[in-house]
Amino acid sequence: MSAGAKVRAMLPPVTPLPLVGEGDPAGARVLVDLDAIARNYRRMDGYRRSGRFGVVLKEDAYGLGLEPVARRLRREGCGVFWVADFPEGVRLRALLPDVEIYVLSGLTGHPASEHAAHGLVPVLASMAELEATAAAGVRVRVGVMIDGGLVRLGLTDAEATALAGRPDVWARLDVACWVTQLAWFERPDDERNLAQLQRLRAAIAPLPEAPISIACSAALFMDPSLHGDLLRVGSALYGVQGTPGYPQPVEQVIEATAPIIRIVAVGEGTPVGYGGGHVTRRPSRVATIGIGYATGLPVAMADRGAVAIHGRRAPLMGRLSMNLATVDVTDFAEDEVRPGDFVEITGRTISLAEMAASAATVSNEVLVRLGRTLPRLYRGA
Repeated sequence: MSAGAKVRAMLPPVTPLPLVGEGDPAGARVLVDLDAIARNYRRMDGYRRSGRFGVVLKEDAYGLGLEPVARRLRREGCGVFWVADFPEGVRLRALLPDVEIYVLSGLTGHPASEHAAHGLVPVLASMAELEATAAAGVRVRVGVMIDGGLVRLGLTDAEATALAGRPDVWARLDVACWVTQLAWFERPDDERNLAQLQRLRAAIAPLPEAPISIACSAALFMDPSLHGDLLRVGSALYGVQGTPGYPQPVEQVIEATAPIIRIVAVGEGTPVGYGGGHVTRRPSRVATIGIGYATGLPVAMADRGAVAIHGRRAPLMGRLSMNLATVDVTDFAEDEVRPGDFVEITGRTISLAEMAASAATVSNEVLVRLGRTLPRLYRGA
């Protein structure tokens, strides 16, 4: 049984519900199933062994729409959210006045006092941000990032050690949480995950006591000691399988589709697409679909990826155009595939993981790309 089949076997059947949203009903679109997001939320919360459950809404809820996703999760009882930057935090605060909101990417040009005015908690991303905030003269609530091994954001171990002797700094900061990101989350059984937790505890031991936030989506299914005090669940909530070889009990929450515009029969040896990037090896039927690299398809899928028609895969052929792509439908009967029919880009047949693999990328990129470029429809709004 494939990894995808194992995941589907874990999940209950779904009853279709009416759709709401905007967009050309005859064009490419992405269906966001808010009920599936809610089911993933409840299912994942059942794995929590400690701490409070928080949801990551960064980058417009992974491209699926911050407002509709946040509203639905608030109905499910979620009271802690994490966003990418200050503008996202302001958007979310206008929608939900009664929740905790943490800003993950540091100050991004907005001082901590400005965050505080909107009820946002910035996660300070560097020594410079921490010192500037402490020097501002107004005691504010902040999170502090500790670099756990990504060399991306946060205090180094040496900087954290140096700050142990700076009571003047900590007197001006109200530390809401210590934050780090697991560097090896894709490998749940890697001993470096627990080692990172131990490093974090050692680094903050002489610093002000505050909750630890270390658990990303994958950590929820790992050793319970990695759950920490404040969880940050993101990609798995949106149906992304983030630990290859270790299926997570979550369901895909989007289906992207595109219309067939034209079908043409060509002979063997016919070049297809710019530069003749594909040459047919047999008499073929080529379908042109209304989606391309500007509307969600990664360029690297050309001649590698596939779409699905009636639950069967049909390979992409030739280079992608800006808003068009060509598909080999030779193996389908003429009455099976017609202009105006829709093909599945990702959904029940082609998972995000399969689509991402065909483009040599990660599922999160595919998810955000499709959600941000295609009109969105919602089920369960």
